[in-house]
Amino acid sequence: MSLKLGPAGVPLSCKGRTIVEGMDDITVLGLDAMEVQTVRTVQPHHFDQYWQAGILSWKSDFEMNMHGPYYAELLR
Repeated sequence: MSLKLGPAGVPLSCKGRTIVEGMDDITVLGLDAMEVQTVRTVQPHHFDQYWQAGILSWKSDFEMNMHGPYYAELLR
């Protein structure tokens, strides 16, 4: 098992603000992980981005995790 490093959220150096564009920028920076931040709320209009990023991550060696609101855990 290898250690993977990356930022929480889309880097400030990224020209675009989508998760997929952030993944590209993170790869250029030489990192291989990213935390998707949904701490305050999960926004339904971002579900397409989450889905695309998940598929791209699954097909590559890029590690993704999602930091969600703690109350969302109670909904299970």
